[in-house]
Amino acid sequence: MIKVENLTKIYKSKGSFECKALDGVSFVLDDKGFVFVIGKSGSGKSTLLNMLGALDNITSGDVIVDGNSLSSLKNSQFDDYRNNNIGFIFQDFHLIDSLTVRRNVELSLDLQNKKDSGEVDDALKKVGLDGYADRYPRELSGGQKQRVAIARAIVKNPKVVLADEPTGNLDTKTSKQIISLLKQLSKEILIVVVSHNLADAHNNADRIIELADGKILSDTSEISSYKDEVSICNDTVNLTYMRNLTADEKVLIEKALFNGEIKHINQLDGKFKKTVEPQYNEKQVPL
Repeated sequence: MIKVENLTKIYKSKGSFECKALDGVSFVLDDKGFVFVIGKSGSGKSTLLNMLGALDNITSGDVIVDGNSLSSLKNSQFDDYRNNNIGFIFQDFHLIDSLTVRRNVELSLDLQNKKDSGEVDDALKKVGLDGYADRYPRELSGGQKQRVAIARAIVKNPKVVLADEPTGNLDTKTSKQIISLLKQLSKEILIVVVSHNLADAHNNADRIIELADGKILSDTSEISSYKDEVSICNDTVNLTYMRNLTADEKVLIEKALFNGEIKHINQLDGKFKKTVEPQYNEKQVPL
C-alpha cells in the first residue's frame, strides 16, 4: 500500500521565485485498482506522479510504500526502488526504434539484471501483441506502440504502474482500447493514470482524485452497487451519467419515443461518492 502524507513540492528558480506544485496532499492507495488523477494544466498531476515514482525529491511530507519512507532513501536507493517496484507508461511511448518489440520490453528486465524466462511473451500476450515480438516500432500503429510500452511496464511485475497521459497521442477508438486494457490490468495491480479526460475517468476509474493548485479538490470512489444502464420506468427514461449511449440503448429510446411511452427524462446521479480511505497497514515490507 502507498500512503501519501502531507506531501509538498516546491520548485525554486535561480531568483527568489517559488512555485508550490503540491501543497499538503494526503491520501492512501490500495494494492490494486484503477485510480485517475485529473485536473487542469498546472494543477500538480504530473508532479504527484513524479513523487510516487521517486523521479523527483520531496520538499516536505512523505510517500510511504509498504512501510518504507521514500524521503529517507539515499540517492543510490532510488534506482533500485524504481526498477523493482514501479512501471512507467508515457504519452510518447519512448520505444527504441532500432530494437525489436521483444528487446524493447526486455530492457526492463535488463535493468533488474534478470534474464527473460518467458516473462516477455507473457507480457505481450496480456496486451494483445502475441506474435509481434520480432517486429520493429516503425512497423506498428500508435496503439500497438503504446501496448508495447505497457508490456515493458508490467513485464517486471511491479507493485504500481504510473501512466502519464497514456492516450494523449492516440485517436478516440484506440484510446478506449488502451484504457480498457489498463482497466483489466488494474484487477491485479495498482494503476495510477494522470489524464485530462474526465469522461475516461468517470467511465472507467475505481477512484478519481482531482487536483487544483497543488491541492486535492475532490477524492471520490465508485459506488460498487451502481447500475450504469439506461432504463425506462412508467413514462420516464433514466439516463446514465457522463456516458455515451450504446447502439442498443439508442434503439430502445427511439422505439419508446415513437410509441409515445416517454414523457419525462431523468438524469441519474453519478456513480462516485466521497472516498473512504483504506486502512493503511504499517507493517514494513522490504522494497
